[in-house]
Amino acid sequence: MKKLVRRLLASLGYDLHHRTADPVLAILDSVRDLVRLNPGQHACALHALSQLSLAAHVRALLEVHLPDLVVDIGANRGQFALQLRSLGYAGPIVSLEPQRAHAKSLQARAATHDPAWTVHHAAAGDQPGVLALQTFADDVFSSFHTPTDAARARFGDLLRPNAVEEVEVFRVDDLLANSPHAKATRIFLKTDTQGHDLAVLRGASATLERSLVVLAEGSLVPLYDTVATPAALDALLAPIGFRPAGAYAVSHDNVNLAAIELDCLFTRAARSA
Repeated sequence: MKKLVRRLLASLGYDLHHRTADPVLAILDSVRDLVRLNPGQHACALHALSQLSLAAHVRALLEVHLPDLVVDIGANRGQFALQLRSLGYAGPIVSLEPQRAHAKSLQARAATHDPAWTVHHAAAGDQPGVLALQTFADDVFSSFHTPTDAARARFGDLLRPNAVEEVEVFRVDDLLANSPHAKATRIFLKTDTQGHDLAVLRGASATLERSLVVLAEGSLVPLYDTVATPAALDALLAPIGFRPAGAYAVSHDNVNLAAIELDCLFTRAARSA
């Protein structure tokens, strides 16, 4: 009977599929719906498919490397930390978020629902100090750096200036050295800071020596006056034992669908704690 119903629905252009609690398959469902309902939205579909692949890869790395700490630089609204929880990671997370409102919201959420999640209203860099953060209409673009003409041409009104916030900056090494996680040896370090990632990594040399996975954003098209290219990330990480593990498009050019930015994963052989 079920097969008959499926055939009938298929003849009418419909199909049935089971909902799932598996987070990666749930993303697959959302991608399927996006592609089915918005066939002309090529860039959106490519982004969704890329993020599906990234989620599956991150889950595999969590299972292989069993990190004892995740350092989340540039938390924004907590997307990465919350995805890690959905993928089954239950260990400690230390997040830094420079936008005051987002940091305050995440701190409240962590205090109420996730005692293993520590959120700092701060930024990371290669030297301590205070920097001016420019926020934009779409706050995922908020940065210490100036958007380029290419960025404004691609993202338009999303880069309309909003406000400027003064933010305290720490070196990741200093922050962790004075935390309960100073002895973590299997770290997963993620940085997404809109042009500031190389500075973050330069301020995390000791942390990188204790890390097994790095996720950083690499730009193929400069969107800010200072950016990390995939080649620059590799040049910094390769000498300390990291190898590229995957690259997943974050955004595409709407005209020819060329990739603009990549989420770059690096990993190395697991070491004993």
